[in-house]
This record gives sequence, C-alpha cells and structure tokens, in this order.
Amino acid sequence: MVSATAEAIVAEAIPQCKMMRQARANPAWTNSSEINAMAAGTACTDVIHSQLSGGRRHACCEKDDDALWPQGAMMTGNANLRDCANGTESFTCDCLKTPIGTALLVTDADGALRALDWEDYEKRMLELLRRQYGAFVLRRGRTPQAIRAALSAYFDGDLDRLGEIGWRVGGTPFQRKVWTALAKIPVGTTLSYGALASRLKMPKAVRAVGHANGANPISVVVPCHRLIGADGSLVKYGGGLDRKRWLLRHEGVQV
Repeated sequence: MVSATAEAIVAEAIPQCKMMRQARANPAWTNSSEINAMAAGTACTDVIHSQLSGGRRHACCEKDDDALWPQGAMMTGNANLRDCANGTESFTCDCLKTPIGTALLVTDADGALRALDWEDYEKRMLELLRRQYGAFVLRRGRTPQAIRAALSAYFDGDLDRLGEIGWRVGGTPFQRKVWTALAKIPVGTTLSYGALASRLKMPKAVRAVGHANGANPISVVVPCHRLIGADGSLVKYGGGLDRKRWLLRHEGVQV
C-alpha cells in the first residue's frame, strides 16, 4: 500500500501526465520544449520522484513501503494515473552487491535484463531508459534468481556465466547493432572503437560507435568495458574508469 501523502503527490502529477499523452497525439505541440520534455517521459516520473522520494536516492534498494520509486507510483490504485501509464513499458528494479559496488538490475515481465548500472549512476540509468522507452513504469521487485546467480558467479570468477543472461534493449537500429557486436567480444579480450566499426563494415563510424557504446544500458553483461582506445588506453567508462579497470583485470586483461 502507498501512504495518503504519496497518493496526493501522485494525484498532483495527473494533469502533467495527461498533457504528456496529448502531446504525443498532437504534432502541433511539438515546438514546445516543455511539452517535448513531457512527451519524452520526464513529466510524471520527475514530478513524483522529486516530491515522493524527499531527496533520497537509490529507492530501488529501500525496504520500506513508502520509499517507492517515482515510476512505481504509477502502479498504485489511482485509476487516472494508471490510465496515463497505459501503453508504457513496465519494469522491475532490484539491487545486487558486487565487489565494485551495488548494481541496479532492471528486468521486464519476461525476466529479460533491460538495464544494469551502478547505484551512484542511478540518474544516468533512468535517463538511458527514458531515451529508449519514453515514459515507463518502474517498481521494486526481485530480479529472476537465474540472473542474480549468473552475475554473482561472474563476480566470483566464473566468467562465462554472463552468457546465460537473457537481455533485451530498445534504442535505434544502429545502437542495437553496436550492442549486439559488443556481446560478441570474448571474455579476456578487448577491441578498439575503430576495430568494432570495421567489424560492422562502417569503418568511418568510429565516433558513432563511441556514442552508442556510451548509451549502452546494460553494463557488464553487454560488455562495453571491453572497448578501449587504439593506443590501448581505457579512454572512458560510464561507471567510472576504476570499475572498467577492475572488470578488465577480473577477466584477465593486463591494464
């Protein structure tokens, strides 16, 4: 159950949710930056998050019932808000302790992994999900045990277990092509951005490959950490270079 305060906050967001739906249906509104933001799925979720969470972060890892994620508020008994959420993707979020921090795991109703990020990068994870799916519903729940077991085994040294994890992404056709190619880089090896672009038969698309790599929503499992610079430098990593270095060393790469 959600508290009366939470229900009031949810009710306050309903007008913005309705505007978001109208914006999607009315091309004449697309010149409004405010409406564009709502159409991108930022209206309901951000309003509820800023008020309901009271500034707390990582609500995925909270245990009390009132510490709902903003998107989880859409799952309450409020029929109007539920109606606003119709047609959106619905996901479940859970936490997993690892040697390099707490991972946030987002899965769908079929048990496929949709996002894996770190609790200190929660804001980025939400933004990547918004870019892929627009408005979405996110609630706390348990990640399928098979995914948790495979990830835990990987961090314990059974590196091949990542291949057991089913995942699914949105994104553009080009992004999906890059992410699929990332998943084919063997454990214990690395590839440069240019080499990956060449594999995709798009040798001039090095920068585009880099952008797609940076937008990868599923860290570790879709191993963007295995992409490095042509000179062997780590370049950058969404979860921080310390994590990238740890992951590569964990997989046997000398860095």
